[in-house]
Amino acid sequence: MDEPNGVFVDRYNNLWVADTKNARIQKFAPGSTTGVSIGAHLCNAPSFPTNVLYAMMVLFMLQIILRAGFKRLAKNGNKWVDVAGQNNEMDLTRGVWVDKHGNVYCTDCGHSRVLKYAPHSSTGVVVAGGNGYGNALNQLARPASVVVDDEDNMYITDQDNQRVVKWAPGATSGVVVAGNGTGTFPGGEVNNPIYSSVTKLSGLSGGQQSTLIYISDKKSNSVELWVEGDTTGTTAAGGNGRGDQPDQLNKPYANFISGNYLYVADRDNARIQRFDLTVVLQIPNLQQSNLAIIQ
Repeated sequence: MDEPNGVFVDRYNNLWVADTKNARIQKFAPGSTTGVSIGAHLCNAPSFPTNVLYAMMVLFMLQIILRAGFKRLAKNGNKWVDVAGQNNEMDLTRGVWVDKHGNVYCTDCGHSRVLKYAPHSSTGVVVAGGNGYGNALNQLARPASVVVDDEDNMYITDQDNQRVVKWAPGATSGVVVAGNGTGTFPGGEVNNPIYSSVTKLSGLSGGQQSTLIYISDKKSNSVELWVEGDTTGTTAAGGNGRGDQPDQLNKPYANFISGNYLYVADRDNARIQRFDLTVVLQIPNLQQSNLAIIQ
């Protein structure tokens, strides 16, 4: 691998990696240390994939994010199909999500907004931001990733504002759910949030279901865990300085939760790290559920 940016685990425990500098998507079967390149030699193949999402029930498509758009692999695997970005409406696309309805969301980082594409449509609608680069609650500043839950709430990693914001469906502004916009507070920093994943967990607060937000913090070389509603976070992975030891990260990019494990694209170490959350959170038989992943 060379600077892997994206990571995803499907329902069969296959590991998918956006191997960015090698211009390919790698698929690793469970337990395998050798990957298989997917669609690398096909016409219109992605030249700089920055993330990957495998959504079986949405046209059986493999979503690949490019610098200024994204593609899917056709169901029969014989060609790449442009889904968005053909009209130059995006500038640096870094995050993509497919909701339970088959809508595709992507972060238009360069224009500080999130676009939503209806199934089979190549025309996007602004659903968050779009009011210029800024830190007001109706603005975003180079958003890096987006996750959508079963209630159609969007969780957006607002990188330059050092926060994660939640936008309700149809809302004209967001609510800060992680980070305080300064990168300085006790109990876990968010200095340079680059990607985040969101999961549900039952039993943390009096039996109530809680939303957990795992934020890849590129500057602190860590993944920070926030429980929605809390004012501070805690370190879930890394945080022991930049390095290549098992407890260290070097510019972590995308992360993904699958079962009891946190997978991290450890970009500058050219590897994917897996962390056992039953150890990190000290909760036996931990069971978390991914939000709105269509598999």
